Amino acid sequence: MKNIFIKLAIAVVMFGTANKSFAWGKDGHHLVAEVAFHYLDEKTKDAVKHYLGKMSIEDAATWMDDIKSNDFYNYMRSWHYVDVDKGLKFENKVTDRNAVIIINSAIKILENKENLKDSKIKEYIQIIFHLVGDIHQPLHTGYSVDKGGNTIMVTSPVFSGNLHSFWDGQIIEAKNITLEDCIKMEDNYTKEQIAAFQKINVIHWMNESRSYLDDVYDFKDGKITQAYIDKNAETVKKQIFIGGIRLAAVLKEIFGTDHAKASVDTTKNKTQNTIQDEIKIITIQEASKYVGEVVKLCTKITEGKYNEILKSAPTLLYAGADSTNMLTMVILADKRTSFKNPPEVFYKGKEVCITGKIDLYKNKPEIIITKEEQIEVINDSSFKDRQ
Repeated sequence: MKNIFIKLAIAVVMFGTANKSFAWGKDGHHLVAEVAFHYLDEKTKDAVKHYLGKMSIEDAATWMDDIKSNDFYNYMRSWHYVDVDKGLKFENKVTDRNAVIIINSAIKILENKENLKDSKIKEYIQIIFHLVGDIHQPLHTGYSVDKGGNTIMVTSPVFSGNLHSFWDGQIIEAKNITLEDCIKMEDNYTKEQIAAFQKINVIHWMNESRSYLDDVYDFKDGKITQAYIDKNAETVKKQIFIGGIRLAAVLKEIFGTDHAKASVDTTKNKTQNTIQDEIKIITIQEASKYVGEVVKLCTKITEGKYNEILKSAPTLLYAGADSTNMLTMVILADKRTSFKNPPEVFYKGKEVCITGKIDLYKNKPEIIITKEEQIEVINDSSFKDRQ
């Protein structure tokens, strides 16, 4: 088997981990995918490989990290984790965009894959591969106060950087955790326990990961000891193993033989989630090409206007650097009261994704905003600089 454990030079680790971290790192995500395929039947494997095409399962598992350098995908940044501060319970709000919501949504969408193009099926497979791995890294189910350990600096015999980065890859690196090590974890459980692990309940998976947070933070003065590494290596192996068999369960549910044979009425079973996620994502430069179509457009709000005196006037939000590439978002007066904050103040200067139908007004594209959910902020401080 190809050895996926390529050791990084210390200088590279010291430079990179202080600035950027990826859940489990490449090795961890590769392991989750490989564990999943170890437990899959051949027909399900073939179905997944068909949609991935020339892409390997390892590359599929890291795709969401690989695209982070592309600003076009900034709207996905909050998808990698879910924050629940200490002492609070997770609130399942459909308007949120976190790992729990996106995994559940992606599963539902792929269960109606007959309505999707092959390219969209591939994209959602990549999302599921990655986020099922993410949610089994405890710090991706952590606390907003330290951005999932991103602001906690630690030192250890093998690493200096932030706690999140340490959990992403340094435990795997230090203990040279292999696929065989993870698969051996099966020996610790009965068949009944394995079956229970594989039940698809994403909120339960998240809470299970959170149960390890006390151990994650069990160090003093930022110093990670060898004993800490040895103890938590067992948690890492367990979480990669369980993440892998759960990914296998999801893939089998979606692409397994019985499910694949199910008859689907595409006119009756096309859910609102599926319709929403088939919406084309465009740039502001392309807006005028999609007049009359519902699209998703990610951009920066450069200005906002509202006439306090003329209460019947609409609120206007502007995006685009110049008149050539300008888009106006129009919030009608009777819809303004449904916004929690004054839109012209709250959204100014923020990166957002807007979903709506493109219309023309005086030959310039605009989108009528009827509800707050059409505007999704993607550079909120709640996930700025998060990985």
